Amino acid sequence: MPDEDPNNIIPPPPTERDFPKRNEDHVKKNAIKMLNEEIKPLWKTCHKSHTKEFDWSLLVKNGEITKPTGKYTAKRFDTQFWRANVEPSERYVLSVAGSSKYRLKADESGYKNLYLTGDWIQNGMNVGCVEAAVMAGMHTSRAICGIPKVIVGESGLG
Repeated sequence: MPDEDPNNIIPPPPTERDFPKRNEDHVKKNAIKMLNEEIKPLWKTCHKSHTKEFDWSLLVKNGEITKPTGKYTAKRFDTQFWRANVEPSERYVLSVAGSSKYRLKADESGYKNLYLTGDWIQNGMNVGCVEAAVMAGMHTSRAICGIPKVIVGESGLG
């Protein structure tokens, strides 16, 4: 989602009542484009065999128990929870290419007996998310006591 303010610190004035809707429309358009055009390498069976379009029946609508039948279109995306994070407190830092080299490891605080943790440390994922925070906690535990010896996903990522 592009920032209208390049510094991403100033929300628009309250008079711009269409700001949330404008961003919501942008996010929805991008998400549908991603599902139709970009997700196939990760989810190899998510596209209809006879077309390049995402198989919209794969999205589970709240309350559905069985896989739906019939023809489904991108309109089914509206049954999902999604949002445009437009408030400054909802935005997060980027994990831009080449920035992982600046992340500290759990045992690199520079102080004896002070360990680091959080999704911002060198943790194998190197992105801002709860999964990276969990991996960082495991790295910090390993730095403190040697356990866990193996952290699934730590090599080859980040």
